Amino acid sequence: MKHQELAAPTWRTFHTLRPAQWLGLLVGLVMLSLLALPARAADPVDPPDRAGRLSELNGQVWIYATDSNEWIAATRNRPVTSGDRISTENDGRAEVRIGSSVLRIAPNTELEVQALDDSRVSVLLHSGSATARLRTREAANEFSLATEEGRFRANGTGNYRFDRVDDTTSATALNGQLTYEHEGTALPVQPGQRVEFWRERGVPQYVTADPKRDAFGDWVAQRDAREERSVSTRYVSPEMTGVEDLDRYGRWEQTTEYGPIWTPREVVPGWAPYRMGHWAWVHPWGWTWVDDAPWGFAPFHYGRWVYHRSAWCWTPGRYAARPVYAPALVAWVGGPNVSVSVSVGRAPNVGWFPLGPREVYVPGYRVSPRYVRNVNVTHVTNITTVNTTTIINNPAQFMAGTRYVNRGLPQAVTIVPAGVVERRQPVAPAFRPVNDRDLRDMNRDRPRA
Repeated sequence: MKHQELAAPTWRTFHTLRPAQWLGLLVGLVMLSLLALPARAADPVDPPDRAGRLSELNGQVWIYATDSNEWIAATRNRPVTSGDRISTENDGRAEVRIGSSVLRIAPNTELEVQALDDSRVSVLLHSGSATARLRTREAANEFSLATEEGRFRANGTGNYRFDRVDDTTSATALNGQLTYEHEGTALPVQPGQRVEFWRERGVPQYVTADPKRDAFGDWVAQRDAREERSVSTRYVSPEMTGVEDLDRYGRWEQTTEYGPIWTPREVVPGWAPYRMGHWAWVHPWGWTWVDDAPWGFAPFHYGRWVYHRSAWCWTPGRYAARPVYAPALVAWVGGPNVSVSVSVGRAPNVGWFPLGPREVYVPGYRVSPRYVRNVNVTHVTNITTVNTTTIINNPAQFMAGTRYVNRGLPQAVTIVPAGVVERRQPVAPAFRPVNDRDLRDMNRDRPRA
């Protein structure tokens, strides 16, 4: 089919500005930035209310660690957020969940998450292939994917595929509709249609083509076919990232005291929440728990844990349409949040335990009172202005006055050498059972106001 040229933009572009105009623009931007500084300095910048999840990994997959500025092997359940870059090798495939939305990444692909916050999911596809499944109108409105050849926006719910090879981008609306945007032009990609875009002598070109089928597309279809109507979404929102695995690996029951609770079906002897996995530094939250279990995302970033009838059970709390993500819902003994050290043997150690129902999560990062209320709203509804002020300005004082239900359970507390956390090492091999003496030491060394 004969290809077509896209119409040129009608507005004046920056490269046509004269030097004097550039200077005026620069001065204006500087003045605006200076005027904005006091507001930014006065108000803490809350982290996003949500994060994505690396939910499936096949073969070799890499993620760029911004704290160490290097590519590291990706691990399942690592959170995904703004600035993350994911790369796959010949045998690699990856899946990223963001609430009910799914991004799937093909072999030999590099993808960058430009923005993942409360109102946007913006992705840059450097090379290779990726798909997006958007189940809600809100998710579709928030989503966009860009390549060097232009930007695509979803016009509604649907399944979409994007490929970039040899300076050519193709977009396929498997169902649903896309809009292609480039330098003031727009072109729809209709349901069932595939359109290729490239440039000739700087002029955008496009041609329609038949959708293609390959091994990656078959894998995506198989993954989608596995997902049936979820029992878990009777109790929690489908916008809770990680909820899709709970049906397969656990069971739900309704209780009078805690409301709905979920119990994992198979755990190893000595298992406790936040023990089988490792800590990672993820900006902007800081220390973040990455669990080893295939279901290990939602129960460690939302809700609380309770030891009920001789088993650990997860309680999500009150239903929230879009619950707020937290890096780890624990209370610390020593280490990141409080200046207390616990000695077990000779080495300095750090410990933690899962928060119980109706206990307040104290963020270890800079936040506003609004954030403190929202991140706790599913379990705590009576946080006052006085409480939020203490939590933000003096967390040790707040924690000293809190009686934590799981603090007194030897099976709840995990203590390891501090270097295990700092070096992002697996926790389980370094853990030893906590005895009553350790608990007495913890209570003696608890934070004081």
